[in-house]
Amino acid sequence: RTCNHSYSPWSELFPDGRVRLTDHCPREAECLARAVLLRSEYQTKLGKWHEIGEKFIFENDIVEVECKINEVRAYHFLHSQIWRQESMNHDCRAKRTIPKVARKPPSVHIIMLDSIGAAHGRRLFNRIHRYLKREFGAVEMLHMNKIGENSRPNAMGFLLGKLTSDIQRDMYGMPSIPAEWNYTQYCHTFLDDKGFILSLFEKNGYATMMAEDWDEGVFNFPRCKGFEKQPTTHYMRPFQIRVKHGGKTLDSHMGQANCFEQHLFLNDYHEKFMNAYTDTPIAALTWASHLGHDSPTKPFHADIQYEKFFERNKKELDDSFVFFMGDHGLRFGWLAQDPAGQRDINNPMLMISVPRFLRDDNALMANLQHNSGQLLTHFDTHATFVDIVETFSRKDPTNFSQTTLKPDLKGSSLLRPFPDEPRSCKTLPIPPQYCICETTKEQLNVTDQHLAIGRAVAAFLNNLLAKHKYADVCAELQLDELMTLIRIEGAAEVYEVTVRLRPGGGIFR
Repeated sequence: RTCNHSYSPWSELFPDGRVRLTDHCPREAECLARAVLLRSEYQTKLGKWHEIGEKFIFENDIVEVECKINEVRAYHFLHSQIWRQESMNHDCRAKRTIPKVARKPPSVHIIMLDSIGAAHGRRLFNRIHRYLKREFGAVEMLHMNKIGENSRPNAMGFLLGKLTSDIQRDMYGMPSIPAEWNYTQYCHTFLDDKGFILSLFEKNGYATMMAEDWDEGVFNFPRCKGFEKQPTTHYMRPFQIRVKHGGKTLDSHMGQANCFEQHLFLNDYHEKFMNAYTDTPIAALTWASHLGHDSPTKPFHADIQYEKFFERNKKELDDSFVFFMGDHGLRFGWLAQDPAGQRDINNPMLMISVPRFLRDDNALMANLQHNSGQLLTHFDTHATFVDIVETFSRKDPTNFSQTTLKPDLKGSSLLRPFPDEPRSCKTLPIPPQYCICETTKEQLNVTDQHLAIGRAVAAFLNNLLAKHKYADVCAELQLDELMTLIRIEGAAEVYEVTVRLRPGGGIFR
């Protein structure tokens, strides 16, 4: 409400790849434009400056404009486009095989909103929930269970199908499930050719796009390698890297003071991607981190923004698979301390709509409705992506009444009947500490004899700091208060513990 709604950029990038100055640009301004290209996950390659009057055609996605008045920078802005160039230097493109099928395979749109739990998502995005159900026949998956603490392990699950942390199952009297990848494998090793789901789509004829609003993205923080080469046909990363290093003038023109928000830049890029590829199936992933990562109330205003996005692009999205989802719930602040919020941390939002031509498939819709009430994991979402790729790359008619068993996957497609096996935190790859199923718990009165448990938590964290070589720069943690102690009924004696540690006063559960 307090931003400058009357602001208009001094420049614009037209569909022909040329930059033009608007009427808002002062006559005395001297303006230049250049291409911003990807050098690596952490660096951009900047092109040669061109005068606006040259009418230079930028054959790339991100363009930077700078204007000076009396040799002082007065304007700085980034524009995005989808420059469709079949000969672009992108390895996956050479591997694309467009299947010969009667109908063009349906497109897939993954709209990820960081830190949005299921219940909180219904409150935040009430308009979107109603719109998707009314217009797209969307189904809300009520009991999605996260598989890791933060974004990366959950992304590894639904985007690569990989488990990156051990699952301790002592409380069930069962052996642990070891992680497939250790820290070195998923952080200090490039992820190219490791099963990234958008690469699978691209190899099957899809044009692909990935856009995150944070320069240290889900596969990169903290200082992880990510991808060695551009992972998708279109990759917005140069935009975010340049935003980080653009300086105060860029921030003043493209920041919230002028009503710009990072997730809106993602939506704009996504929309341009849809408009650029009307003749081929597309798979798009946008990941908005800034909107909801740290605040329970900040995303409320975005409800109508996303509703308008869906309305503008209804024709494309109505005939596509749409996954409107979170990776986990809000992990910080007062909401995360509330009992309902604590459950929501482990229960991310997921709504799915299928292409209109599939909504008459009684088996598919019945499966989706039934599965919406089952316990799910991000591995099931990954299996659904794989099912979409494989199903619509075949010439044979699709029969969604059949269960597909794929031993190499840790999940089951949400579009099909689940295997006839019980689904619980005991049988699914869900770490017990994140399980959303109700268990029998007993609140214990904390006594001196329990303090050893709190000291064990402090010792564990100190060892963790030492393991990652932070012990020399961090203070040694000590127990300040054992705040709560809850016994969880299971095959072994397991407790849920909340402690406050000194000297920082941090609270750990």
